[in-house]
Parts: sequence; structure tokens; C-alpha cells
Amino acid sequence: MRYGPSLIVRIINTSSPHLALTAVLKPQNKIVGFIVGEYEDKKELLGRIVTIEVDPRYQQHQIGQRLLQAFEQNFVDHYSVQTLELQVHFENHKAINFYRKHGYTEVKKLKNYYSRKEHAILMQKSIN
Repeated sequence: MRYGPSLIVRIINTSSPHLALTAVLKPQNKIVGFIVGEYEDKKELLGRIVTIEVDPRYQQHQIGQRLLQAFEQNFVDHYSVQTLELQVHFENHKAINFYRKHGYTEVKKLKNYYSRKEHAILMQKSIN
């Protein structure tokens, strides 16, 4: 995963309980995945996925899918969000296909979105 265990715990501990979820491997009590978001716009009922990470050793076990589905449901249940959005690196085809498979559509290309002047794709999903 891109984030170390201490940073993961800090992100999760400082997030609203409904905006951060973890996947924990039992009985080792090891975090193997997490998703973090933010409630972006109360007027438009818009939520944002900030990041979703699954340890590469545990990918292809539906952990990402389960985290995403639970996260979407949390947004509906606790914030009445109608739309979720995220940004993904324009060359991260694996992630783009994952989000497409789960109902997200590409809205637009965000030029020079990342610090190295790399582009992102804005994706959204209606969840109302």
C-alpha cells in the first residue's frame, strides 16, 4: 500500500466514523485495506472518495469492492448524498476499470491535477 500503517491509523482516527472504513484480517488484526472520503458539498449532496487502498497481497479477494459498497451505503445512510466523485490518475487503467465496473462514469479530464503536472480523470456515480 502507498501509506504506512501509522499514517493509515492517523487518517482513520481523524476522519468522521462514517467517512473512513478499514478491512482487517483476523486473527492477525492486520489492516489490509481502507477507504477514506469527505463530505464535500451540502447543497449538492456531494461526497468524495479521497483514497481507497488494498494491500497488493490481498487484491483480487473483493476487499476493494466490499469497502466501496459499504462506503457508498454509509454516505447514503448518514449524509443523504446523491453523488459520489473521485479523481484517478489518467493512466491508472486498473483503477478506472474498477470504478467503471461499480457504476462510476468519467466526467472530464483534469489537466495537471497532480503535483508532477500529471492528469487525472474525474469520475462520478449517482447513488440516490
